[in-house]
This record gives sequence, C-alpha cells and structure tokens, in this order.
Amino acid sequence: MNAIQGTHQDDKGNVPTQHDHYGAFQTEIYRRGMYDNVVPTVTTNPNKLEAQAKEAMNKRSYNYVGGGAGEGATMDANRLAFRTWKVVPRMLRDTTHRNLKTTILGKEYPTPCLVAPVGVQSIFHEDKETGVAEVAAEIGVPYILSTASSSTIEEVAEANGDGHRWFQLYWPHDKEITESMLSRAKKSGYEVLVVTLDTWSLSWRPLDLDGAYVPFMKGIGDAIGFSDPVFRRQFKDKHGQEVEDNIHDAALEWQAKVFPGAAHTWEEVQHLKDNWDGPIVLKGIQHVEDARKAAEVGVQGIVVSNHGGRQCDGAVGSLEMLPEIVEAVGDKIEVLFDSGIRTGVDIIKALSLGAKGVLIGRPWVYGLGIAGKAGAKDAFKGLLASAIRACFVARSTLETDTQITKQSLRNTLDTYHPPIDHQTHLNCYHNPNNLATMPPTASRVSDQFVPTTANGTSQMVLCAHCHVQKLPKNSLQRKEEHLRSCASFALSPLATERDATGKTMLEESIGRRAGRTKPGNSRGGDGRAEVLRLQRIGAALGFGDAGQSEGIQERVERILRGEGLRRDDVDEHGTSAYQSPDMGGGGYTPFPPASFENNETMAALLSSATRATPTNAGNINPRKRPLPTAQYSLAYEKASIIFNISA
Repeated sequence: MNAIQGTHQDDKGNVPTQHDHYGAFQTEIYRRGMYDNVVPTVTTNPNKLEAQAKEAMNKRSYNYVGGGAGEGATMDANRLAFRTWKVVPRMLRDTTHRNLKTTILGKEYPTPCLVAPVGVQSIFHEDKETGVAEVAAEIGVPYILSTASSSTIEEVAEANGDGHRWFQLYWPHDKEITESMLSRAKKSGYEVLVVTLDTWSLSWRPLDLDGAYVPFMKGIGDAIGFSDPVFRRQFKDKHGQEVEDNIHDAALEWQAKVFPGAAHTWEEVQHLKDNWDGPIVLKGIQHVEDARKAAEVGVQGIVVSNHGGRQCDGAVGSLEMLPEIVEAVGDKIEVLFDSGIRTGVDIIKALSLGAKGVLIGRPWVYGLGIAGKAGAKDAFKGLLASAIRACFVARSTLETDTQITKQSLRNTLDTYHPPIDHQTHLNCYHNPNNLATMPPTASRVSDQFVPTTANGTSQMVLCAHCHVQKLPKNSLQRKEEHLRSCASFALSPLATERDATGKTMLEESIGRRAGRTKPGNSRGGDGRAEVLRLQRIGAALGFGDAGQSEGIQERVERILRGEGLRRDDVDEHGTSAYQSPDMGGGGYTPFPPASFENNETMAALLSSATRATPTNAGNINPRKRPLPTAQYSLAYEKASIIFNISA
C-alpha cells in the first residue's frame, strides 16, 4: 500500500503533492482495518505509545530514552508547558489548501518537522540510524544525525539518499577532530550544522545509573569517532594499536573528546564558522540573553531546547521560554524548537508561538523500538497526520497568506502552574524579607501576596499550590500547622519519605502538636491517620499520586463532572475535611473561609487567582457546589495525566 493515498483535485484543478496530504494517513489506517482487517502495529494514542515501547524494548534501552535528569522535573515541566497553552478553534475558514510547507534557513520543506538527533539507535532496534534516515527521506523530513551515532556519517548519508540531512555536533575541544568531522559531514551532503551546547558532560540520570548502563563505554554510539581518520591516527600514535584492537580504551578516549567536561565559550563559535560554509544552528538555548548572543555572533539559527529534560533537572519547560525568545530576537535569527512534543497539536502550538520548525525525538524512537524503521515511520506519520488535521480548526486560511499565530492559542499559565511553590510561599509568610529575592513574575496579583503595612510587610493570602489557604493577619501560626492544612503538601516528600524511625517529617510534626489528644483521634498518636486523610483529599483533587487509597478515581471523576464534594468525602471520625483550623475542622480548606465573604479585597484577589466571581468567592458550602474554574481545571489536568480521563 502506498504511504500516502487519497490525493484529489480541488475546485481549481490543483493536484496537491503527496506531502500536502500527510492527513491521508488516517484514511489509510481505516482502509487497512476495514478491508484487510489490519490494525496499526504502533499505537496512535500518544498516551499509550511510551508504555508500548517500554514493553517492546529491553529495560536498559527503554531507560536510556525514557529517562531524564534527576527527579524528572524538567520532563514534567515540558509537558505541563504544552498543557498551559490551549487552542482556540476558528470556524467556517477555508481549509482547502491546508499544508505544512515552510521555509527554514532559506530552504523550503514540505513540513516544519525534523528528525531530532538521537544517539545510539542500535540499542533500540537493529535498523538503527540508517533505517531511520531512509524513512526520513521517504516522508520528506530532514534527518539530523547525532555525533553519538551507531552508524558512520557516510553510511547514514548513503541511506538518506536524496533526502535532506543535517549534522549534530557534540563539540570537542580538540580542533583537529572537530575540523575532521565537519569536513566529512560536508563532503557527505549534510546541509546544516547543529551544535549542541548543553551536553559537554552527561547529567545525573537515575534510570541509567540504577542500571549501571552507559552504552558508549562499550563502543556503542561511537561509530563516528571510531571511523574518524584523525581520531584513529591519534589513538594509534598513543597506544600503538588500531581502534578495533582495543575497543575499551578507544571508547573511553572518544567519549572524553565529545563529552569533555568543560563548556566552550562564545568566542570559540568563530572556529566553527571558519570551518563550515553552511548554516549553523545552536541547540540548547533557554535564556533570552543567550538567544540574543547567538544572533550577535552571527549564527543562522537556534533551537530552544532543554534536551528533552535529559540534562538539567528542575529547569523551565522549553515551551515556556519560546515566546519570549522569539520576541527578543525578532527576524535576526531563525528559531526552532524541541523538548516535550508528543502530539500533532503540540506541533501547532510550537509553531503558533513563533518556532519556524520543530525537532521530534522520543515519539519516533518509541516507534523504532516497537517495530524498527517501519514503526518509526508510522509514529512520525501519525504526528504529521494529527498536525495537519489540527490545522482544520487551529489555523487561518492560506489564501490570505497568513500562518499559524499566537492568536490561535490562549495561555492558561496562571491557572495551571502558579509561579511560586508552596514552600516558597511559606518561607515568605514567615519572613517577608524573602519577598525581595522572588522572581519578577511573583509581583502579579495572582501570586498570592498583598502588602499590608507601610514598611512592606506582607501576609499570605492564597497558597500557590492549593490556591486556598488563608492564614490570619499577623498570625504566628507554626510551620507544621500550615503543612497540615495543605493536602497538596501532604503528598510531598515531607509526608511520604520516612526516616530511620519509620515516620515522615509531617507525621512527627503533627504528632508532637497532637500529643495532648487522645489516642485514636485523627490528629493523635504519631499523626499518621491525619496524613493519610490529607493524602486522600489531595489525591481526590488531582494532586500527586492518586493511588493513595481506594475510590480516588471515582472521586476525581465526580469532581470533574461538576457534582462537587459529597458527605462521604469526610474522614472516618466524622470531621469535615473541608474546614479550616479556625473553623474547628481537620485543617484543609479547599475553599475560602467565611471571613472572605464580607471582604471585598479578598474576594477580588480570589477572583483574580481563580477566574471566579466575587459572588462565588464568598460561597463557603463546598460540599454542594462544583470546583471554581481554576481548581476544576487543575484537577482535570492532573487527573487526566493520572487516569487518562477523556473529556
């Protein structure tokens, strides 16, 4: 069966090329199913693709591609950044001539998507880089070859044939080897040089570390080095052996070349310009000033990227920085994007925010791991098909020569990702001087702080995590009491990681304060019952791991249906889980206490932070009303990830 089917003439007699009809892949799937009883080998569900790949691949291979740096916070931030931007569909627009054609670095491509540089592809499937390069040419997308390839520069070029190919450089400090690789790439028809800036040293990657696995030490992913004439000469001069006779030392020495443990400087970019006569793109830009500097040194493009969350843990989501960077550099330099793309709509979002092109990584790697180059092809075609179909409603008509723009989206950042976290909020409450060190974004009214005295003292109004906690003005309420009052924090490491005595910090804190209570009371003993209750509440609202107790999924789904909270959402001692400490309840306040009702300032702040109205702000009967807009949305986003709940 042909890769693209369903080509047709429009009412003006134009016959689109096959690349205009990536969307026909959907028809192809249905046709094969209905007539040949064949279903896709690679799932079309982006929420299931990784799980399918994990099952198909060996553990070490999956961990290498699926893992990230540290606790995975940057990987999470990448996905959350996409979820904060929502498509605003347009209706009754002419979509006759929809296509994904674009111009990048002066060359027209049928799609803005590129195959991101991914190393050691032989650990995912024997088809490796040569197979994926072949597929890229068939689909019509540029293939970016990684320095950490399992195949040589020349082998990949041959497999790619007449396709477009770019070369990604892990930049050695050895200028002779750098020049050798650039020369080989240019001779083999690579058009653009992509220089990765954020990987001069491998990050702390727990999944790889726990498996004690790094393929490069075995010579896997070292093909470009082992085939390089300069490296081979240097190795033989030093050891008196060929590379093949001492793979162990050769592997270690090549890795020391490409991951030297020390970064380059902006001044050294000139050496690349002197030895590459085509476009140069710097990959790994996350800061506006770095983007401006890239334009200043005279390279042609940048990739706004955090290496898919594999290098710097706790970093911003890549998409968060894209609009700001695009605005800062204007047309001085071309901006591409990667990190976190999983769907066709994600592609549209990145383009809408100003990216000229997007690099796709993990989705096609998962396809490769499932079914080799055919699986990689299907995964990539699925992304393109879903992207072109998203254009039905997300973009303007091409007949007016307009493109996807930021007007196609709405930013819900304040709702889904408050700019300060719970602990920062707590620190600032106890020491207002900490406000001086907060980032500029924390000055907005929805950031939960308002001045109360002439000398700048501030009080905590709303918790950035649960959006609801109000502490009395000038109160000296102790830290553990505040922790106990926040169910979202009860799902944090303070409440889940145990010390040598088997207790968590939160349990000990609650236990100390509850020492005067009777054993068996929900806040008595070691505080464990109270923590478990808070965890159930937090999970029911979509915070953290929802597997804390039975019935959580049913509660979340009920909340999402707008039915609010029922009487059975109360702890086993009959105490309402939704009363604040000053109301005599268990300590969690998902909605404002009664003092908000007659306080216009508080009502206005709540309205700003939650998109609710002052009238709703004063409603203190949570068991009989749905969540306010922002909390409903937050619960939905969290629950969607946990349960894959459909709208």
